[in-house]
Amino acid sequence: MADLDGDIADMGFDELGYDSLALLELSARIKQTLGIEVPEGDMRTPGGTVRLINDMASGKDA
Repeated sequence: MADLDGDIADMGFDELGYDSLALLELSARIKQTLGIEVPEGDMRTPGGTVRLINDMASGKDA
């Protein structure tokens, strides 16, 4: 189990205990909430996912 008291932004989702089903659900929630389609294969870390979403929302190529 990962130590969640520190900075987890750049820890891998697998290190945090996320499996492929959890990432699939996260991807679906992002699409439902923000209208942005992020393939679960592109989500590697929480911080990277946030940066990817911000880039997509601002129209930048990710």
